[in-house]
Amino acid sequence: MQLDSTKIKLQLENLDYENSLYSEQTRKTPDRSEQTKFTLYQRPLGLKHIEILPTTNEVLIEFSAKILQEQYLQGINKNTVERLHHQIKPYIKFSLDDLLNAIVLRTDIAENLIFDSQQDKENALKSLILGKSNTGFKVDDFVAKKAESIIFTGRQVSYKNRQIYYNKEKELFMARNKEIMKFIKSQYSEISKILRVEQNVSSFDKLRQAIGKKPANQKLVSNFDNPNSVRLNEMLLSTNKPLYERHKIIMKYANEVSIFDEYDDISVAEKLEGYRGIYRKCNSSIELMLDFYKEKSPNYKFFMRRKKEILHFSNNIVQFRTKMSHNNSYFESLKTIEKMLEVA
Repeated sequence: MQLDSTKIKLQLENLDYENSLYSEQTRKTPDRSEQTKFTLYQRPLGLKHIEILPTTNEVLIEFSAKILQEQYLQGINKNTVERLHHQIKPYIKFSLDDLLNAIVLRTDIAENLIFDSQQDKENALKSLILGKSNTGFKVDDFVAKKAESIIFTGRQVSYKNRQIYYNKEKELFMARNKEIMKFIKSQYSEISKILRVEQNVSSFDKLRQAIGKKPANQKLVSNFDNPNSVRLNEMLLSTNKPLYERHKIIMKYANEVSIFDEYDDISVAEKLEGYRGIYRKCNSSIELMLDFYKEKSPNYKFFMRRKKEILHFSNNIVQFRTKMSHNNSYFESLKTIEKMLEVA
């Protein structure tokens, strides 16, 4: 399994660190007592935070795959974990076994899907719009014509599981990624064809689900000995495919939508289908219908005029669903994404 941004907790018998690299502070504990902590001054690339708690011998470390420098695109995995350890050691001393045994508090599970061309990657990203047919997810930040990103967030009240798909090339060329690009600019031919998929996991329950670990009923001795926690090594060695499984759930109803490939000319679609037919072929989703118009409209003025009419139409509609043939480019792109996640 490949990880990116991750927060872990270690418990060390002997704390060995250079005092001059840390600032001393106090914090309130849950029982309102004060506890001394030491926080890392520096923020080297990819090392977001180190916090040392001397009274409990605990160390909290937050890092991202950028700490791997030229190995960044490989992500944090079983093959790069030694490099991760090497990069953190100058700031606090601990063994590789200590790192592998660390408790994972939260992480981003990630995969880089590498397509044959930039165009194939952008087509795949656009095809994910069909995931809007699943009303179990809130969808954000998708710019269809720019092919930038799409975020699916579960609508559960208790836990907001997010799966994100985005154009890695555009993300890396943002100003905030200037430093990491110095290490990987020679890998541009690969970067330009990457569709990045990430899932945010931030609870013990979801971390266990991600690796297929069953909850234990064993008596809790201490927080660090909690049998229901997940260790970094368990994450790295897991053969589970949470990105693939979540993708299948998101795209559960995608095969009911085919209109995006049926029509390039919006006037033809309106003439042959009418609003009701277009709505039905958008899986009875006004949000997806608006995206269809956004992508196919000849100009912004035309889209805004139709948007007003569609929203009025939505107040008077009867729900429809219909199965459609899906042997077209949108569905072929979705199949490609699914296959790549399955074998990742």
